[in-house]
Amino acid sequence: MKATVEDEKLQGKINDEDEQKILDKSNEIINWLEKNQTAEKGEFEHQQKKLEKVCNPIITKLY
Repeated sequence: MKATVEDEKLQGKINDEDEQKILDKSNEIINWLEKNQTAEKGEFEHQQKKLEKVCNPIITKLY
């Protein structure tokens, strides 16, 4: 998600507030992943759902 938002092709299509929401949540999840590499599958899936909850509505607006 972070790479998607930072893609030059999308610059100007995502407003600054939405971009910041995605970057903040992505960084939060990346930090969690770095600290919890031995977590259970369900915990990883929960983190993925948290990221999708923030990102999916924003990405959907692009299409």
